[in-house]
Amino acid sequence: MRILILDIETKPGMAAVFGLWNQNISLPALFDSGEMMSFAAKWYGSKEIVFSSTYHQDKETMLLTIYTLLEEADAVVTFNGERFDLKILNQEFLKIGLAPVKPYLSIDLYRTVKNRFRGISNKLNWWLNYLGIPVKEETGGMQLWV
Repeated sequence: MRILILDIETKPGMAAVFGLWNQNISLPALFDSGEMMSFAAKWYGSKEIVFSSTYHQDKETMLLTIYTLLEEADAVVTFNGERFDLKILNQEFLKIGLAPVKPYLSIDLYRTVKNRFRGISNKLNWWLNYLGIPVKEETGGMQLWV
């Protein structure tokens, strides 16, 4: 069984707003919907990491690379992939005219920790700390984009 471990990164959408609290942003106020900008993936058992980004190549090439990996996968491991990563990927594939990826088993570790355990948090960094695994490198969050 080929198991692909995957994470994507997106840039935020941008909108013109008149306030910060309890806003309902209309479509005309949205001037950038955001988009996928990179991914990192590796096959379970391999040390090689496949990374691609729109900074290093054009977007279609990046998307074709991850599409090919998903087509080879029997299972895909993500953290919150069911609600985020996989839906974003499907949206991006649709936009460039690709057929849906062949079916694979989705192993979403966010769903696993939420459904099977009771940590004080369901955030990835909390679980990594709790299990003694090195955490994801901090990027500065929204301040990075600003």
